[in-house]
Amino acid sequence: CDCSTCRTHSRAYLRHLVRMKELSSHRLLSIHNLHYTFDLVAGAREAILAGRFTKYMDSVRAARAEGSA
Repeated sequence: CDCSTCRTHSRAYLRHLVRMKELSSHRLLSIHNLHYTFDLVAGAREAILAGRFTKYMDSVRAARAEGSA
C-alpha cells in the first residue's frame, strides 16, 4: 500500500499500537482504510467508464482471496 501510514509505519508497530489500545492506532488505520477505499472506488469508476467492470470486480475478488488486497 502506498498510503502515508504504510509508508511510514511497519505492520508490527501498528499491531503494537492496537494491542496497547493507543488512540493513534485509530487515526493511522483510518488513514489506511480510507486510502484503500478511495483507490477501490476510483478503480471501479474507471472500469465502469471503460466498460470492463465485471473484469475489475473479478480481479479485486481474486486479489482479496489471495490476501494481497
